Amino acid sequence: MFVTDKLVYLQLQKTGCTHIVRMMTELVGGELVGRKHGRLEKGFALEGRKIVGSVRDPWGWYVSLWAFGCIQSGTVFASTTSRNFRKHLINRKKYLSRWLGGLWQELVKPTAQWKRLYADSNDPALFREWLKMTLDPRRAHDLGENYGYSTVSHYAGLLTYRYARLYASETESLFPPAGLRTLEALQAFDKRHNVASLMIRNETLEDDLISVLKAAGHKVDKSAENKIRKAQKTNTSKHKPTSEYYDAETLELVAQKEAFIIGKYGYKPPMDTHPRMDHE
Repeated sequence: MFVTDKLVYLQLQKTGCTHIVRMMTELVGGELVGRKHGRLEKGFALEGRKIVGSVRDPWGWYVSLWAFGCIQSGTVFASTTSRNFRKHLINRKKYLSRWLGGLWQELVKPTAQWKRLYADSNDPALFREWLKMTLDPRRAHDLGENYGYSTVSHYAGLLTYRYARLYASETESLFPPAGLRTLEALQAFDKRHNVASLMIRNETLEDDLISVLKAAGHKVDKSAENKIRKAQKTNTSKHKPTSEYYDAETLELVAQKEAFIIGKYGYKPPMDTHPRMDHE
């Protein structure tokens, strides 16, 4: 998490967090506390600071995640293309009834198939095959991050899982024996436990960043606003317009699996007509 004297920013992967932190550092200072994509540290004294998060439309998020893997980067790429039995052995006591299944899934993980799907970030067919595997509950353990152990993986995608885990005041409810087993249960959980009071959308990053800094109590003058609006994008994954990667089937698949994010933020399917570079 990134901390200034007025706010704590919890960084959700592939939502512009690298760019956001760079701009915050240049304009108001701050420092990384704990892990980059870590949750609010237990016992951290907020001392009046606002908690800030960031989010992104799910269709664009998955394209960016896959394109990042196409340059052999990111935790999902690493987890899907290699085996790690140790993580399941660590979970042996915590998930008594499920760890053997996780261990088996690690053993039969189709790493060669995953590697093939990262071959070309300009190939929509590869992306669609990758997306179907990524959103298949039977492949949830392949993605790592204990996603396969969470009941959320039965009905929601990785973006929803990461969002719920990062911004919740507690995460035990995401896993058995209790577990959030329906979308409605997850929505109610989010209303009770989401700690982020301010949110930056990747699609309106500049405007939202300015508004968030001001809402947290930072002074942002016209010079600072202009710097935010004119700053070169911090980009590490390049790809075609989002809409070029989707067909009707995969558009609907994301709509179903990311219904939580889509419903909460009112996102619509992509209608891009021009190439773009993402905030990362």
